[in-house]
Amino acid sequence: MDPTSLNKSEDLADIKRFFQTYLHQDWTIDGNTLEEVFENNHGLEGIREGIGTGARILIDSDLTEHQLGILLVLHWGAGYEPEDEDLGTWRGILKKIKRLCDAYDRP
Repeated sequence: MDPTSLNKSEDLADIKRFFQTYLHQDWTIDGNTLEEVFENNHGLEGIREGIGTGARILIDSDLTEHQLGILLVLHWGAGYEPEDEDLGTWRGILKKIKRLCDAYDRP
C-alpha cells in the first residue's frame, strides 16, 4: 500500500476532507486542540462516522510514519503536526481522532 493509492480511496473521503478543511495550516482557527476542533464544529456531525472509519483504515494500514506524513501533509495539505498534541506520531493522532469520533457517538 502506498500513499498515492490511498489518496484516491473513497473510504477515506471524509477523513481527507477533515484534514483539508479543519487541520490545514491555520487549523487553530477552529481550536487549539483536536478536542476543541470537534467541540467547536458540533462534533463534526455528518462526517464523523466517515472520519472514524478513515482513521481506522489508516491506523491498520501498513504505511510507515513517513508514508502517513506524506499522505496527510503533502497529498492532503494538513498543517497539523503530531507534536501539536504531544502524541508524537501520526498513528497517535489518528487514534485520538478515532477516540473523539467514538466519544461523540455515545449517548
